[in-house]
Amino acid sequence: MTILKDKYVWILLIISLSVRIYLSFFTYVIQNDSVAFMQNAKFFADGDFLSGLGHNYHPLYSFLMAVMYKVIPDMEISGTIVSVSFGTLTVIVFYLIGKSVFDRRISFVSSVILALHPYAVRFSVDIISESTYFFFFISALGLGFFAIAKRKYYLFALTGICAALTYLARPEGIGIIFIVAGWCILKDLTRFKIVWKEKL
Repeated sequence: MTILKDKYVWILLIISLSVRIYLSFFTYVIQNDSVAFMQNAKFFADGDFLSGLGHNYHPLYSFLMAVMYKVIPDMEISGTIVSVSFGTLTVIVFYLIGKSVFDRRISFVSSVILALHPYAVRFSVDIISESTYFFFFISALGLGFFAIAKRKYYLFALTGICAALTYLARPEGIGIIFIVAGWCILKDLTRFKIVWKEKL
């Protein structure tokens, strides 16, 4: 069954997107970090990449805001759209990973909880990098698990790409590399002498 034919994906998409869009109309507070992200996004939008990359905040979220700003010339709305989009996609990715690891019912219930969780929803409408970070973090974690389980090199490559994007969203994203490397070492630990080259 393809993703588009899975009715649970559409249900989760409607639930998570509806809640986030609704809350975005009633979130009036702009945090200090939001101002910094908007300032950095302005650097990217103006083509000043050196200033954007030299900013104290990691650049991915601000860069995505700048891209959206080219379509919708309002920095606040652009930042909100990026956060809402990645917050919604996080729920979908969480469901797809859970469905493969456990089963559809457990994954769906867990994803509904994530879709409605107050902190997850709030992070998804604020002009901050949390929802972007969580999306790539969960994606890298899931891809890392499947890469180790299926021993596919392209999955390891995708894990590395997602880990890099996670780090570009928030500095603690570098931890994904250590988590996946730890899984690699622990898997088949009793056969470590035989498969050490493969693990490396």
